[in-house]
Amino acid sequence: MTYSVSDASVILRVMLDYSGLVKNLIWHEKDGKWNEFWSVPKSPCGPYGRCGTYGICDPHFFSRRFECDCLPGYEPKCPREWNILKDASKGVSERLESTSLCSHGDGFVKVANVKVHDTSEAVWVSTNMTPRDREKNCVRNCSCSAYASIDILEKESVV
Repeated sequence: MTYSVSDASVILRVMLDYSGLVKNLIWHEKDGKWNEFWSVPKSPCGPYGRCGTYGICDPHFFSRRFECDCLPGYEPKCPREWNILKDASKGVSERLESTSLCSHGDGFVKVANVKVHDTSEAVWVSTNMTPRDREKNCVRNCSCSAYASIDILEKESVV
């Protein structure tokens, strides 16, 4: 990142905070403090993993009081922090009754509008597979807990 300032008396600072937010701050001598004048991302769901492992972030959460929710079959690890303090940093955990049996009745629930993790470890499959074929391929592998179709360089991946 580069930028320039035409007035040498202006003191700027760029900061990356713990949540992944990049902020540009300007020093206000009169107030004796740093004021934010620009930051990214603008969405509360911008930073990857905002709602913890197995959590899902909805930037249009107006019907609820919190942007974080749990994926189906999961619940907050710390309900008080999640529900009262709106802190999802501890993530969610699998409900006991939904323990995986690995291909003994397991299935998938479609969850739309999620950010997919780093795809460098993804298993690449043929682009002519149907969604049902992708699901069957994942169910056969006991270490596969989810799959996603992603258009990357005109390929599709199963994660």
